[in-house]
Amino acid sequence: MAGVFSVPNMKTLQIYTIKLRIASNLPNLLGGVKWNGLETRWIDNSITPQLDSKHEAAQAYVDAAKCFKKTSAKEAISCLEQAVNLYTEIGRFNMAARYCKEIGELYELEHNFERAIVYFERSADLFQSEEVTSSANQCKQKVAEFSAQLEQIMEEEPPLLNCEEIDIIITEEEMRWANRGNKAFGANRENKAFEGTNYGNVDWREFEDDDETQPRNKLMCRYPKAVEIYEEIARKSLNNNLLKYGVKGHLLNAGLCQLCRGDVVAITNSLERYQELDPTFSGTREYKFLADLAAAIDEEDIARFTDVVKEFDSMTRLDAWKTTLLLRAKESLKAKELEEDDLT
Repeated sequence: MAGVFSVPNMKTLQIYTIKLRIASNLPNLLGGVKWNGLETRWIDNSITPQLDSKHEAAQAYVDAAKCFKKTSAKEAISCLEQAVNLYTEIGRFNMAARYCKEIGELYELEHNFERAIVYFERSADLFQSEEVTSSANQCKQKVAEFSAQLEQIMEEEPPLLNCEEIDIIITEEEMRWANRGNKAFGANRENKAFEGTNYGNVDWREFEDDDETQPRNKLMCRYPKAVEIYEEIARKSLNNNLLKYGVKGHLLNAGLCQLCRGDVVAITNSLERYQELDPTFSGTREYKFLADLAAAIDEEDIARFTDVVKEFDSMTRLDAWKTTLLLRAKESLKAKELEEDDLT
């Protein structure tokens, strides 16, 4: 039997290349009929016996995945999973991590963030085992991002709002924020008042879990996980000359997740901890932004909260993810104010 890193002979290459091309075009050859996974099983039975090593077989599955990306993300993922397993068996953890990350990206494109988290976490662990810190951090950031994004997404659509209610909840400034690609906050895809913004184009089914056995109408508490990841990345980046400049960004992300939890004491404690972690952080715009937001939440001052966000955004443009979290924090502040008005 050939060694792990042996070069496959021309006959072997021709065999599995032809079979891959046939397999990737099976749906087209059958007039668009879906085989429900039969293509992948056919590839399994075709590739593995023909190749002389697990390394060759893994590469064949990668090639198959490239073909399937054109027609079926599900089948592409299945082939990449086989490649990951084979690369792991032969100790090629860097390659396994690379294709784990690719699976996570495919799930991200499918808006299946639950599964994306699983594979980005696995990829981060594999990269870390190979001491590829930068790539590991990229995957961890994806996990934190999706964890925070999934925190308040309900599996049931929100109630329809009439125009008067929309005027109360959605301001012109919030509409501007929403147009940056925010798809995870307070959306109503039916109401005409949202035309021209992303609020009117959200398909809430994108955020449903494929597992029908999971309980409905349940919020997923994942802000703490996101906070932990961002703080860990910041802490490990301080002693790295290439990564230390991103520390303030990681601490900002962690702080925004804390803000969304609405616990003023926890926010204050976090800011103190961040100063101890990085003494230079207290002099940054990111620290002042978090401190001012915390003060606005403590005082339950919505106008001040909005002004603080606008001022920061005018100097450092907020991305869609940060905008989503800020809108959530502001909405919680509004809800608290309305609740107090009802009590009085």
